Amino acid sequence: MSIDPNDLTSPQKKYLKLLLYSHIYYGNPIKSEWIASRTNRHKSTVRRHIQSLVHMQLAESIPGPNGGYKPTTVGYNVLRLDDNLATKSVELQYNDSCEKIEVVNFNIINANNLNNCRIEIYIGNNIERFSDIDHIEVDVLTNPRLHIEGEIEMLNPVMNQLLANVDSFSTLSE
Repeated sequence: MSIDPNDLTSPQKKYLKLLLYSHIYYGNPIKSEWIASRTNRHKSTVRRHIQSLVHMQLAESIPGPNGGYKPTTVGYNVLRLDDNLATKSVELQYNDSCEKIEVVNFNIINANNLNNCRIEIYIGNNIERFSDIDHIEVDVLTNPRLHIEGEIEMLNPVMNQLLANVDSFSTLSE
């Protein structure tokens, strides 16, 4: 399912971003009551907007006493597209090198499951300098900043693509 970020209303974008960053920070499903308390909105208003995200497959509803909502991989990637993340918006470091790598595009795969989460990164220059055991750090320059760490799993020199297992997600204040 392909969703254009421009199809989302302003409240849907706001709640999806809050859901995404809260889920990254806390790692658990996020309750609509918690979001309502942070946004000064009634919980039924929040629930209505988040249910629309669930209907569009941008969020997932988790039942049970510890349940709530969490973003889907589609939701992560829609926000990435919405933020118009270009080369200047993503920084890539590898093996503690401070060298700036030109990132052309990247995708988060299976973002709602850290045990199986991967990122694919397309770079603008040759990938010869990388090996399939390099540690990488990716900073996505959104507000708040999204920091991803992992290890390269596979290199595709034809497409200048890196596929990396994600070890950790975190958000950093600007």
